[in-house]
Amino acid sequence: MLKLVKVSPEYADIFLSAINEYRTDTAKFGLDSIRQLLKTVDDGKFDEWLEKARKNDIGLDLPDGWISNTKYWLLDNDEYIGSFTLRHDLNETLMKWGGHIGYIIRPSKRGHGYAFKGLELVLAEASKRGLKRCLITCNTENDASFAVINKAKNIYGGEQLSDSHLDGFSEHRVWVNTVKENR
Repeated sequence: MLKLVKVSPEYADIFLSAINEYRTDTAKFGLDSIRQLLKTVDDGKFDEWLEKARKNDIGLDLPDGWISNTKYWLLDNDEYIGSFTLRHDLNETLMKWGGHIGYIIRPSKRGHGYAFKGLELVLAEASKRGLKRCLITCNTENDASFAVINKAKNIYGGEQLSDSHLDGFSEHRVWVNTVKENR
């Protein structure tokens, strides 16, 4: 059964049993944060990372310019599938680059519809937080992620904004409603 859980010590072993799969990941997008997390695990500081995630969720001890956010793991029958982040608000930078929601799916689970299913669960969490819509972005060369975002926009409603450009990179930016439109 598919479920979205907040990052916590309770599910850490499930996540850690799968994280090594990212060590040989050759995906072109989304690996920066997961590689930083791999280093954190290697350095024996995973418990600190979990505590930081808990504090980020409640907006405690945030670095300057950061927005409170909730990190989730997508599980299927207690198997780690992917990671999602929901930023609770947007600042000027996130409006151009990053948006409300970020995600990465475990390499062996890509192409099975998990990104969309996880995105739907995160949109439900965003709605519970009072967000009417979420800005979701992806690299303009990331066709798979853009297809997921467009599918959500087509089902939930929303609008595509002009692409953003920064330091030689470009991102698609799409507003997606958090509740399905009546059609």
